[in-house]
Amino acid sequence: MDGDYVPSLLATFYHSLPHVNITFQLVNSTFNPRSDIYLESLGVAASVPAVWLLLTLLILLSYLLSRCCDKQLRQGRSLYCHRWVLGVTAFICSATVAVGLYGNDDVHNAFLRFSTTLRAVQHNIDAVKDNSHSLKLNLETQSFPLADRLTEVVDDGKLLPNATIQRLALELLHGTTANINRSIDDMTLLYERLLPPSPLPPFLRVFDTVELYRWPITMGLLSAFILLCLILIFGVIRRIRCLLVMFAVLGLLMIIISWCTASVYVAVAMAMGDACVDPAGVIERLIANQYGADVADYYIHCPVDGAVKESGPFNNFVRQARLNIEKSEQLVAEFAALAEMHYSPKDVQPSLDKLTRSLKTATQNLATLAGLVDCAPLHRRYLDVLDVVCNKAL
Repeated sequence: MDGDYVPSLLATFYHSLPHVNITFQLVNSTFNPRSDIYLESLGVAASVPAVWLLLTLLILLSYLLSRCCDKQLRQGRSLYCHRWVLGVTAFICSATVAVGLYGNDDVHNAFLRFSTTLRAVQHNIDAVKDNSHSLKLNLETQSFPLADRLTEVVDDGKLLPNATIQRLALELLHGTTANINRSIDDMTLLYERLLPPSPLPPFLRVFDTVELYRWPITMGLLSAFILLCLILIFGVIRRIRCLLVMFAVLGLLMIIISWCTASVYVAVAMAMGDACVDPAGVIERLIANQYGADVADYYIHCPVDGAVKESGPFNNFVRQARLNIEKSEQLVAEFAALAEMHYSPKDVQPSLDKLTRSLKTATQNLATLAGLVDCAPLHRRYLDVLDVVCNKAL
């Protein structure tokens, strides 16, 4: 179920941009947020719009100084051509900003989908952890004590003088307790593999907080840009000097805000492009650091072959526990048939019925757990995140 993922043109473009450090030496462009050198290269990329803004302001300052110092400035010239240029430029800018409003809302929806998908992944991890721990406790506090209680009853030779039947009953019950113990060990190992704290909750808290402010602030700024363009158009048409002066002042402020924002977006776009060129490798490294390389490989690539699919790192624990519980159920059923003929119901009941129900419940819980550790649901969410980040958001 790997799929033939092909990086988008935008991802390839951003990844192909030179990644240089502060000494302008090329560095590795592989996405690695833990590398100071890589983060430094993103910082250098973010400084390009800032440098361009500085040059723009210097050119504007030079022009204004030259106009102020021009003593031969002729008055009364027609500004008909200038008004048309300003009006058309303002209209084009308004249309461009309107597209930006749509794009910002589209990105917001993509980020919401991204956050929802990651929360679903975390919910799945928590469900596996909680179910395995709960099943382990149920086996320890219910199934095992009940089997141990029946073993004590059978081990009392006064209840059954027939040593052969007693030995057979003890073998069945010892086998039951041994299989229950092995199931407990499997659930313990599964729970311990998931015990390290997941990085998703703190990441999602920061991500949701940033997006909570990014979206309305960006919408507000873009709306202000459109309003500013309308002020310019109205001022040009009506020849209102006050509006034109206000546009000049606010326009300069908006230019500064635009280029500063562009610095942030350029760095983010480059990072996303680097990640989207090889998303499987990025996710594998993140998961491998937390849960191991075998878990990363299984859930990222999700084999189609049934035998290989069922041999996943977590599936092995669940499958072995289920086989042990089913074996215990079989042994308990054999003991129940034996007890019905040779033991008084008051000696083995209600412990025997409770043990049977407990093992049946454990089997049902293991079937649910098997569905939770299967790679298919998480792999679909991985593909969903891939589509959101590398196509919609980028």
